[in-house]
Amino acid sequence: MHYDGIDSPIGIVYVVFEGEALKAITLTRPQCEPHPISSVIRRQFDEYFAGKRLVFDIRLSLDGLTDFCLAVYKALDRVSYGEVCTYKQLAQWIGIVGAARAVGQALSRNPLPIVIPCHRVIASDGSLGGFSLGGLNVKSWILERERNRGLLVTLTPLSES
Repeated sequence: MHYDGIDSPIGIVYVVFEGEALKAITLTRPQCEPHPISSVIRRQFDEYFAGKRLVFDIRLSLDGLTDFCLAVYKALDRVSYGEVCTYKQLAQWIGIVGAARAVGQALSRNPLPIVIPCHRVIASDGSLGGFSLGGLNVKSWILERERNRGLLVTLTPLSES
């Protein structure tokens, strides 16, 4: 396994990969060897952060994930760039009514945030829920950026209420 860092508006995004397959995305420097990623992967992230890429076309390595997690991540295909769904809706889509909390737990273990767009899932009351890649400020920023198709959006703290 190797990693490389990609400069982005949310900071350095570390991409962990094995060959051409992505294994993890994090904002924390991973404990593996640095190595440049392919130009294809770098270009797709650059295009996404510039608002020019709506869907990633990258090989993913999802080894070791439960069938439930894989079902949740696959159901996210229904949520387009710039849109959101709720944890409850996602649970219904995978056929397990009442599993919104379990869906949230599966999303919190998503090894590939942004590529597997868990940031597009919010609570039924409209609040953001959680986000493992940099917290709620980053989730809010990404959602706003997607809504505005990459127009300049500044990262600002969420108001306390």
